Amino acid sequence: MRWRGKIFTTAAGLVLMVMAPALCQAQALLSADGPGNTYELITSVFAPGNSVSAVEAPDASHAVFGRHIAEVFDTELNKYVFEFYSHVTPDNDPSTGMNDRQRVEIKTYAPSPDSLKGTVGETITYKWRFKIPVGFQPSSSFTHVHQIKAVDGDDGDPIFTLTPRKGTPNKLELIYVADSSSGTVKPAIADLSLFEGVWVEATEIITVGAAGKYSINLKKISDGTVLMSYINANISTIRPSNTFIRPKWGIYRSLNNVADLRNEAMRFADFSIKEGAVNLVQTYYWIGGTGPANFAGNNNWNTKLDGTGDFRTPTPQDILIIDGTNIGGTIPTTGTVTDTVTSISISQFKLQKNATVILQRPSLKTGTGTITIGGDGTSDPDFAVVSGSSLTINSPIADGSVVINLNTGATGLVGGEITLSNTGSHQITSQVTGGLVFASGSTFYSNGTPSSSIYPFGSSSQAVQFAVVFQTGANLVVNGTRSPMGNTSSFQACNMMPGSNTYFRSNASTATGSWSNLKIYGNIFIQNGAVFTCDGPFYKIDNLTIDNGCTLNTHTSGHTPVLGNLTVNGILSAPSGSNTLVMGADVPQTISGNGSISVPNLVVANYSAVTLSKNLAVSAACNIYGNMNFMSSQITGTGSFTSKVYSTITPPTVSFSGTTSIGSYVITGVITPGGISGYKVSGTGIPASTHATGFGSAAGQIYLSKPATESATNTFTFTYDSAMLVSSNPNGMDSTTGSVVVTGNKSFQSGTNYIINGNCNWPFGISSSAPSSLTLGKVVINATVTTNRNVVIKNGLYINAGIFNIRPADTVNVSAFNLLRQNSLLPYIKGRIFTGDKNQIPLEYFAFGKQGLSDRDIKNGKYDSIIFSAIEATTVGVAMMALNNIPLKRDSPASFFYSRDSQYWSIKKSR
Repeated sequence: MRWRGKIFTTAAGLVLMVMAPALCQAQALLSADGPGNTYELITSVFAPGNSVSAVEAPDASHAVFGRHIAEVFDTELNKYVFEFYSHVTPDNDPSTGMNDRQRVEIKTYAPSPDSLKGTVGETITYKWRFKIPVGFQPSSSFTHVHQIKAVDGDDGDPIFTLTPRKGTPNKLELIYVADSSSGTVKPAIADLSLFEGVWVEATEIITVGAAGKYSINLKKISDGTVLMSYINANISTIRPSNTFIRPKWGIYRSLNNVADLRNEAMRFADFSIKEGAVNLVQTYYWIGGTGPANFAGNNNWNTKLDGTGDFRTPTPQDILIIDGTNIGGTIPTTGTVTDTVTSISISQFKLQKNATVILQRPSLKTGTGTITIGGDGTSDPDFAVVSGSSLTINSPIADGSVVINLNTGATGLVGGEITLSNTGSHQITSQVTGGLVFASGSTFYSNGTPSSSIYPFGSSSQAVQFAVVFQTGANLVVNGTRSPMGNTSSFQACNMMPGSNTYFRSNASTATGSWSNLKIYGNIFIQNGAVFTCDGPFYKIDNLTIDNGCTLNTHTSGHTPVLGNLTVNGILSAPSGSNTLVMGADVPQTISGNGSISVPNLVVANYSAVTLSKNLAVSAACNIYGNMNFMSSQITGTGSFTSKVYSTITPPTVSFSGTTSIGSYVITGVITPGGISGYKVSGTGIPASTHATGFGSAAGQIYLSKPATESATNTFTFTYDSAMLVSSNPNGMDSTTGSVVVTGNKSFQSGTNYIINGNCNWPFGISSSAPSSLTLGKVVINATVTTNRNVVIKNGLYINAGIFNIRPADTVNVSAFNLLRQNSLLPYIKGRIFTGDKNQIPLEYFAFGKQGLSDRDIKNGKYDSIIFSAIEATTVGVAMMALNNIPLKRDSPASFFYSRDSQYWSIKKSR
């Protein structure tokens, strides 16, 4: 291919990249960009600036249908793709006008740039994606979906074609025609059913010449499974009389057997034509049996799964596949493959179809055998353990270690299981952030117990931050002695996504790596008698479960933020220090279990709703910003207790300037943050209902309950609302037997909200300062409750069940009632209740004959006394009239009336 200068275009879908002349490379990319101007888009890429279309379609013979190529949205690829339509009638071959065949294809051709034509001595890489519909009906004659055509001279037959062929079963054939007198060769054939209904990526590399090179590789996009592969390093790829070769894609089929056919719609996407020298990629299958066998042994690999192809001629571009359906080649074998590993460099390594593989070093070899995976330059995984397959690395230290290293050009995807075992310093490392992904349902067993400081996914000098991703539903099981997270607090090898699971089944301590210090986790389970001693404060945990006989010792300082449920059947403790357990989700959380929890500090964050199903001890302080449902459990210990309430007089609002990064749970660059754990956070790039779950004063960091959505430096505001205390304890909030029995200072701040779900005589908390009256926010009564102080209820009294008894010595002032239960509210109040002025509550609702107190209620005497203070806004002072136990007989109906003179609501007997 001769590159004749720079070509730039604004046509959507076209990228022509010009590199240094010495490299002599150019690339054309064609991708769908949405409905409309489809033919024009295709021509702008394959023949820019020309009036002759690069599309051959039967539009003229089938004008009523219109254009036979459209751009449609594909939900699997999540993008627009090209859809080619071929109809049994009346479509024809537009290039010849013949009616015994039909064609809808796109192509490069004579008007195309030289960079899109293959001439002698050049190497071209063609890539594209295609999806053959389920039930595709090919002809028994020919149905081509891709051709490499010769131009000029001997150009009657295509040189290479991909052809679906009717048969029993239907097949997909790779066809080669050397010249007009050579006849047809079919070097690769696969069942067509493998291709139906799935997206396939094709890579075809051609070195043009009489002694050229050719390779093609067809693999499923979803999991990288190779469906067809062929390579030939000495093959004629152009005929002597040809000027150049060119590609075509689409549906070109014979109508000789029209009864075989149906109307078809086939999808294509992401065409690429790239010139330049490329090493040919060859796929090899393991045929070495169960072993132990040499992983690098050339005769253990073959180009065909059944062993009838060529043995391996090693290059760094090789793709090595172990397929569980046959590991023996010509002698079909299944079972566990045991391979001995010396250092080797390859392009890809894959385990598929329930393959089970053990990698180990040769006996007493010592040293390290490294499998270096370089990648193939695409986004498809280069290291794959497909679901149902398993890989184990297992060598004693005397034999040495096995390392799998994904270079900067390589990615990995694990759907099955990987285990690192024994005393060798085994590792799997990636040099790309997010380069190795464990998908939902996959499991990594970290069972190694090396004597040296070797970490399963590498240290900060061997891998990059967050190189390994455990997606939601993926599992990390730690039975070994080295941290999968790495060696330092500033490095985290594993990015544990929300909903991922980490199982600690062996002891974790500062002597064996960095386990918790500034680490982000999904769900954590401590099992098998393990003791987890934190080397620093966590950034985040989803659900935390500590099994019977297990212990989590928090760090001496910092925070332990839990954003899910906390289940403790063992021990959660802080041997010393000031660590704060932060319940920081914006969804309901539960603290439960039959073990023990003893922490210095507890915070229930602003948007959090925590149900306490077990006793919990605090030695320093408990601060409730959100909703705390004590059930019948207790907060105990020597610490203090505070229910936090937003005050409009001295609002608890602070602001800090800092920097966020998309996806990060940390605000950095903050000057002296502190005292904000549990506060709600607002600002640019902060999701709704986000909490501050901790802070690092020395590092200038604030930890978040949700990842930031923007990378920027902004000012962020931190504040909180009012706490809600919920209790069903029969002793209510009694300071020695109720829900809160800490021996330190208790502060139920003015405006605290309450929900009382259990019968009790001490419903409301009394601060250590022992005020004569309590000011509450919203009060909801779901049981029979007796007051324990004079009470002012600012935000409404809601009685859903039970009786609200007011002691004779107590006074209750209420600003509003639950009007949803007006017809039955008052009979369930026993004692003196005062309402606010008539502008705050529609007192007429309580009048006789409306939705308020009913005649039956009055006659039956279902009340003691109700006093309404209906004061005009201009009236100074509070005028009240007590109606104490007015005797009403069953036969003496009564009614409300309003006295304008006295401005009181009263009760009067009927005449």
